[in-house]
Amino acid sequence: MRHSLRIAWNGLALLSALLCAAAVWFWLTGYIQGWYGHWERESADGLARTSCELYISGGGLSLQYENYRFTSNDPSLISEYRGLTSSPLERTLRRAGGTDYPDPPGWQRGRSISWQVSKQGEYAIHRGVLIVHCWLPFVLTAVCPTLWPILRRARKRKLARSGFCVRCGYDLRATPEKCPECGTVPAKPKGAA
Repeated sequence: MRHSLRIAWNGLALLSALLCAAAVWFWLTGYIQGWYGHWERESADGLARTSCELYISGGGLSLQYENYRFTSNDPSLISEYRGLTSSPLERTLRRAGGTDYPDPPGWQRGRSISWQVSKQGEYAIHRGVLIVHCWLPFVLTAVCPTLWPILRRARKRKLARSGFCVRCGYDLRATPEKCPECGTVPAKPKGAA
């Protein structure tokens, strides 16, 4: 069980370190030249269109979500709507000019996180936005790789003080000179000659 937990912790630390490196890369490249991504999806019935925009620039990340659903039951309006929305769906991720911090859309009123549901004529609109400073994901993903060596060193000290092998955890009280399991010679205490 302990071995499985150690493997899981090491995997989590590695994943966190990779995410931390990606956050730093996006953070720093956002100051040079921003990133822009736009994805669209249409519902199976053709009456709803969802779009998602990602903008990374100037040390910030903006994620905007919009869902427009045509709500009329009138068949002539539905066929007219389908004719208007026959444009192809867009999916892009590219470098974008500008190093300004991402601005919130006008409906958001200056908040970093907001969600809005509204109805305009025949449309039901769901909108959401999330704006994050890029240092926040860096800090959150840097915690695990930072704690990993500290916790590992504390574990080794605890095992050595308790009379166990620091490498494999075998009980060394019967054979304190050498671990019979892995062959590790324990370090002598600093005061011993």
